[in-house]
Amino acid sequence: MEKVLSIVVPTYNMEALLPRCLDSFILPEEEMALLEVLVVNDGSKDRSLEIAQQYADKYPDSIKVVDKPNGNYGSCINAALKVATGKYFRICDADDNYENKNLKDYITFLTNNNTDIVFSPYNIYNCNGEIMRSINSLDELCGKTLDIDEIDWECDDFLEYRAMHCTAIKRELLIKNNYYQTEGISYTDTQFVFYSILYSSTCCFYKEFVYKYYLGRDGQTVSNAAKLKSYMHFYKNAYRMFEDYSKFNQPISKKKRHVLETLITTCLYAYAKVVICYHPNEIKDLKSFLNKIKETPYKDTIESKMFEGYIYPLWRKYHIPACLISLPYKIVFFLKGK
Repeated sequence: MEKVLSIVVPTYNMEALLPRCLDSFILPEEEMALLEVLVVNDGSKDRSLEIAQQYADKYPDSIKVVDKPNGNYGSCINAALKVATGKYFRICDADDNYENKNLKDYITFLTNNNTDIVFSPYNIYNCNGEIMRSINSLDELCGKTLDIDEIDWECDDFLEYRAMHCTAIKRELLIKNNYYQTEGISYTDTQFVFYSILYSSTCCFYKEFVYKYYLGRDGQTVSNAAKLKSYMHFYKNAYRMFEDYSKFNQPISKKKRHVLETLITTCLYAYAKVVICYHPNEIKDLKSFLNKIKETPYKDTIESKMFEGYIYPLWRKYHIPACLISLPYKIVFFLKGK
């Protein structure tokens, strides 16, 4: 039986949370036959591989294990794409899971759907399993085939739908465009969303919650400490997306440009903020990137989005030296003994 949905589970040292993740994919036999779960073990040093293999042995037609040396997040997505067979492709981090009670209906929805992307609402939980926030369904749009170019991506209703946690894309689109995620760095889930939207023409919205996104776990890459340490990863993400965006050889509508440029700016601003506040000696690299943007037709819109924060304008617009902007942050770090 042909698979309708392929889900890749990038896994590194997740023995404590992987069972919770994989349990959420266990469905009645008929629906599970349409599901393909690819657990990519990224060189884990704990029992993650053993646990994944136990599930694969129990559900051999639906759960498969890809074991590989450590290569970080993007390498897991790339490895899964090489063996995935589903009509749609999406991701589930090993420390998250899916809403099992809605997964059966979601697969049926994907079976009967033919749009390039399917967006679905999701819940954000703390590490104790308490809901912090819900990204709610857009009921008036659910089930309708929509042109991505006509969606008002600046509207608040769509702000939270620019995330990996809500995105399923036709696998054939990724293959056709030779999609790959940058390897060896973090935060490449932004690339997954960016290129999914870039390649797609049509989309629709599913009504029920599918993804359960957990925050607050020690060691998460979304923590402030991790972002400070890995700020160059944001640079590499922004640079890769901007390069492909500026060279894309098909017309892009103004509304679609907005969401694509926002995804680029999100990474670029995260990088710029750390450089300005903590590494002002590296300002020259930031300036080099900004000069590159100036050479493209997108110079005005991308840089204008950078002014939506407050640190970047202090440096760029008001010409306050980075050493002065960074001073309060250095004082705080000193007081904390860091």
